Amino acid sequence: MSLICPLLVSVGTDPGLATAVTTAAEEPNTGYIVAAFALIGVSILFFILELFVPSGGIFAVLCGAATIASVVAMFLFSPVMGLLLLVAYVIVGPIALWWGIRVWEQSPVGRKLILDAELDTAIPNEAASRGEPSEETTSTPLASFVGRTGIADSSLRPVGFVKIDGHRMDAIAEGDLIESGEAIEVVEAYDNQLKVRSVPSTPT
Repeated sequence: MSLICPLLVSVGTDPGLATAVTTAAEEPNTGYIVAAFALIGVSILFFILELFVPSGGIFAVLCGAATIASVVAMFLFSPVMGLLLLVAYVIVGPIALWWGIRVWEQSPVGRKLILDAELDTAIPNEAASRGEPSEETTSTPLASFVGRTGIADSSLRPVGFVKIDGHRMDAIAEGDLIESGEAIEVVEAYDNQLKVRSVPSTPT
């Protein structure tokens, strides 16, 4: 107590010392901004992992938690900086989500889930078509279909079904996606599957 009293008297009588003490007390903790930027990096990492690694939504939850934590840390550093970060998330978030969906649709995980969903909602006899191949497809080498034309019997993203001369078979699109009903041509046959490309419809 005897040491504190002279210090208080010195602060009261010395304007420069009082200003230094006040500045030190008001200076924000830089540890918060370091933590905020670290959490931003972690949220981006979890966002990317969610696109390519099946996690059942775990990475998405961790991404959301890291995002919220980064905003809290930034507000603790500076309310103005916290508000700016929140506004940035509001603007960038929807764009990042749209981009993520587009990338996810092209990823192996996304393509498999999309194809499974299409198979589940396809026509009732699709299971029979897949489980009981036509006589021609079981007795004729797939190589004999190279060069033939037909139509896409489902969307190929890039895997789906095509119909050639009335026979429905598995196929994979070459290059771009092929929508259901588009005219196709078989360009290759391998691994019990046909590779097809979209061809312009013949004018009638």
